[in-house]
Amino acid sequence: MVFLILFFITKLFVMSKRKSSFGTVEIRLVKTLYSRGFLLFLAFFLTSCSTIIEMPKYGFSEGFYKGRVSQDGKKQWVYVDMKQDSLAVYQVNKVDGKKVVDLSSRIARHFPEERDHAHLQTLSFSRHTFDLDLITIPVKYRFTEGDIPPQVNSAFGASIYLGYRGDDFMIHYKENPIGTFNKKTNHFGHSFGLFAGFTSADMRSEYTNGHVIKRYTGFALTTGGAFLIGINNFTVGFAIGIDYLLDKNKSHWIYQNKPWVGLSVGLGLN
Repeated sequence: MVFLILFFITKLFVMSKRKSSFGTVEIRLVKTLYSRGFLLFLAFFLTSCSTIIEMPKYGFSEGFYKGRVSQDGKKQWVYVDMKQDSLAVYQVNKVDGKKVVDLSSRIARHFPEERDHAHLQTLSFSRHTFDLDLITIPVKYRFTEGDIPPQVNSAFGASIYLGYRGDDFMIHYKENPIGTFNKKTNHFGHSFGLFAGFTSADMRSEYTNGHVIKRYTGFALTTGGAFLIGINNFTVGFAIGIDYLLDKNKSHWIYQNKPWVGLSVGLGLN
């Protein structure tokens, strides 16, 4: 779905430069869509899709993890089988480079949502995976260009992100005001990788050395790298990238292919 949407936008831009026997016919469809808030809707839609699709990443679920289950306290590969109020942990052996679950090593733990004491060991598990995701970078800091001082700009857009991520989960009990204990699962995640997508560009006279008289919102490609940190479902991201304007004023835009740093805040590690 995401790739289809990005492909559709690219086709719109190509259409805007298509030639006919009467010369270059510029169908300013992209500009019109921007002016009617289409990009805002697209960013919201893609971000919402990312949140819905990726949310299971941030919850502790069945699968392979690194955990401490042996008496020596060393981390090793384990397989966790999750139930509503319990979990079973199996040791994992490597056979011909593949993970094989040792069914005879089953360790079962009862973890109800609430209990009257907390005499249970805190369990921690971790995993590392490659991550294909969607990110948005709504705030960008642009450096000094000529007589223009540093700028903090807001931008709408969506980018495909490919990175390497790590997730740590901790299951424990926390006492509530009435003296019983509630189960808590905390998640900490981090990820670093590369992204590429589309973004908006504020086009005005001072950003084009006077070549643009009437201010408008331009359409640009954006690419770079990002580092993301997530605590439970709250994510803060730091990104470095460049933007490439796609219309006829690209040679005049002072920020064309110039580096910026950005901040992304959202739900889920995207």
